[in-house]
Amino acid sequence: MNKIFFVVMRNLICNLFVILPTLFFVAAVWREHDNAQYRLDTVNYFLESDPHKAHKLHQAIELEDFTPAHTAHFHHLGVSIALSLGQLEQAQRALAVLFQNPQNTYFSEHRFSLTYDASVWLRKGGYIRQSEHLLLCALKSARSAKEKIKTLNALAVIAYNYGDNISAKDYFVRSLAIGTRIKNQRAMGIIENNLGVLALKTSHFEDAVNYFKLAYARHQLAGRESSELNTGLNLLFVYILRGEKEMYERLCKSTKMPLNQPIHCGSSVFMTLFSRQLNYQKEKKPS
Repeated sequence: MNKIFFVVMRNLICNLFVILPTLFFVAAVWREHDNAQYRLDTVNYFLESDPHKAHKLHQAIELEDFTPAHTAHFHHLGVSIALSLGQLEQAQRALAVLFQNPQNTYFSEHRFSLTYDASVWLRKGGYIRQSEHLLLCALKSARSAKEKIKTLNALAVIAYNYGDNISAKDYFVRSLAIGTRIKNQRAMGIIENNLGVLALKTSHFEDAVNYFKLAYARHQLAGRESSELNTGLNLLFVYILRGEKEMYERLCKSTKMPLNQPIHCGSSVFMTLFSRQLNYQKEKKPS
């Protein structure tokens, strides 16, 4: 009995000498894995609120022992930071690394985000048509409603800047339909404001008023003061163009300025602005 016990214990100890190093190695790998992910997550946390701090944290990261997925994530963060800070050359270098291996798992899982970021880099570099082409590719790979709204709005802005008002409106309307379906009030307000701006540009004042009113109400309900102010000022401008003094003064009293600063919108201010607009329109008429 003692002999059997001795043999069992000997085999157990021998096996432990084989198993323990493996367990320690696995633990070390997972510890490094968690540490790498933590550092990347920290950079991502500051990406929108403080891109300069995100940049410093990103610069301090060393890629030793990073997995391919962590390395790709690192370069992807580099693209986002560079675009936020207007560092187009740095963004280009990081994008080049990522697009060298489009077959890897990270690229496949983040195809939309990478393609969209590349389109932003092209647009900021002045390559508008190429940016539009990539946005169309991004739209095909968009999975969520949020991604589709984001891409359609970007396409609409490009069309608007090119003077293609029909395409711009089509993209905005498609985006608004998605926002309405998922009941995203913030997105709906932004898109309706954009549609109002487009209607204003094409002198469809009635449509502009309707869109601005919808957007203004949504921003009021959501408590988004900056968006409410922006849409409110757009609506005030339409009332000036149309000479609607009563509507102008009524809205002017309810439109909030930052730090509760008053908007000066008495009758004299309205008449001054309205007269300037009339003179401007007369000057633009062909002789």
